[in-house]
Amino acid sequence: MLQSKLLTLLRAFSKEELKRFDAFIASPYFNQSEKLVKFYRLIQPHQPRFDSDKLQKEVLYKALHGKGKYSDATMRELISELFKLAKAFIAQEEMQADGLETCALRYRWLYKRNVEKLPVTELEGWGLKLDNYPVHDFNYYQHRWLNDKSRFLMRSDAMIDTAHKMLKSFDVLDHVHSLNRNYLINCFSAYNYLLAFTKVNEYFVNETALTQIEALATDYINKGDIVIDILFYAFQLARTNNEMYYYHLKSRVFENNSKVPESILTEATVALKNYGGQQLSDGIEKFRVEMLNIYRFEVDNNYFLCKGKMSYNFYFNIAAVVSESSELDWADNFVENYKHYLPVEFGEDAYYYAKAHILFARRLFEPALRMAVSCKIPFPVAKILIRNLVARIQYELGMLEEMYTELETHRHHLKDENLGEDYRLKLYTFTTVLRQLGELKGNYDPRKLDQ
Repeated sequence: MLQSKLLTLLRAFSKEELKRFDAFIASPYFNQSEKLVKFYRLIQPHQPRFDSDKLQKEVLYKALHGKGKYSDATMRELISELFKLAKAFIAQEEMQADGLETCALRYRWLYKRNVEKLPVTELEGWGLKLDNYPVHDFNYYQHRWLNDKSRFLMRSDAMIDTAHKMLKSFDVLDHVHSLNRNYLINCFSAYNYLLAFTKVNEYFVNETALTQIEALATDYINKGDIVIDILFYAFQLARTNNEMYYYHLKSRVFENNSKVPESILTEATVALKNYGGQQLSDGIEKFRVEMLNIYRFEVDNNYFLCKGKMSYNFYFNIAAVVSESSELDWADNFVENYKHYLPVEFGEDAYYYAKAHILFARRLFEPALRMAVSCKIPFPVAKILIRNLVARIQYELGMLEEMYTELETHRHHLKDENLGEDYRLKLYTFTTVLRQLGELKGNYDPRKLDQ
């Protein structure tokens, strides 16, 4: 079979995109080689996997050139040229799908050519499209600033045209605010990532820069721009770990405003869960209900999916957190009804672990143990979680020797340099406490109570 980046790329195309790519390469504007068109049409019928034996280079060469002597150089050139066209097609598709970028490119061309009146008309159309843009994503803020910047430059170039309505009404302060908003959302997004990274890896971020961003943001918070509000509160929560910002962020997220991009809502719910999970881990039990509400919000709005799949961590956490609340039936229904969203390679094992948690919460210890020991997810943290659950079940069943053996495996994990100190301490505490409980249970003799 033909092995190339070309087939890897074509596998990523949808059925409709493959059809449009056919029309794209058939257009003499983009491609003037009939051989390339024919070459693609030999490949296209083998979608979507493109793994047929008919895709051997020798077979394709013969279909293109008849019985002539095979030339690998010719085939490599055809593959290379078609790959370049495929990448050009992707750029064309993305540009056409992004109405704002199309407006920007048209305006830029007209402005450079100084076409009479048309740049002004295009600029106004670009602004109108921004006014009606449904989602205030990063692209929106970038283009809002670029549109204002273009107005500013046009105003500078055309001072004599003060009678023109658009130019006369231009406000420099509006342009400054547009620039600040674009700057803020990019800063918040970058620093939210960096602050999360520093917590895991125990680094520190210069507070001076964070204070300057906070100062600039004060003029834009709670002024009607919900995207900036969400990013700001996530930034402050990551920076200060202050519970006040948790509730501010939760309030904004749960509005579920259609102008907020799904990607930002997803990141914000992660920030809420990180904080809530830490509080719950520290023994603040009220955050169990908080975590349940966040999980419900994510599930109801499908914010837990990434490319149509659910991470096993999300599935694990639902089972572990919710099964210990009053919403056991909801957790059980989730585990059963959403397992098909798990990646194939982890689906069965993740289900075993989650179901073991539910059964454990229902005090059905023997089936819970069978499920837990069946889970074979290989990642270190997952292994720890699974072994912890197995040990807890063994304790309840009175299988103390087996429990001690299970806890003994944590010696290896406690020496793992990649394990964070906070997690290492929690693991050590869990192991120590469960071992002590086992010793108490082993020494307990109910007959002594009758004496």
